[in-house]
Amino acid sequence: KKRDYLMDPKTYPYDEEVLAIEEQDKRQGEAYEMATRWENVPQWLRYTLSFGLFCMSMSSYAFCVYGETCFRDFQVHDKLNKLPDSNPINIIRFYGAVAIVIFLVGCACLHAFRRWAQKAVAEYQSGSAPTTVDSNKVAPM
Repeated sequence: KKRDYLMDPKTYPYDEEVLAIEEQDKRQGEAYEMATRWENVPQWLRYTLSFGLFCMSMSSYAFCVYGETCFRDFQVHDKLNKLPDSNPINIIRFYGAVAIVIFLVGCACLHAFRRWAQKAVAEYQSGSAPTTVDSNKVAPM
């Protein structure tokens, strides 16, 4: 009878440490959602995110549609001496390098948002950030 809880999952004893971590994660997630609502994101960061989305989309398009223009034909079983100067970086052609740079610009835009979001969540949790949004004052994008 002492192990009846093993038969019914509803009667399992709760691990208090796990419950505390789950509660902390839930509070952190709620703070992130509130702090990073589109209405709370500064206008400059909205444009940065939109530009980053554009960069990521264009680089993905270049990689998928123009792969032959971006990269040399090379298979996993090919030898490196097939490439110019036997250098693996030579797989990348000029337009591939351009697409990679565009991709990295998109990553930088996302990084800027994530850095801002960390600060915004910390401000929200400390109580120094506004908890409500006046939608009449927010310019649509």
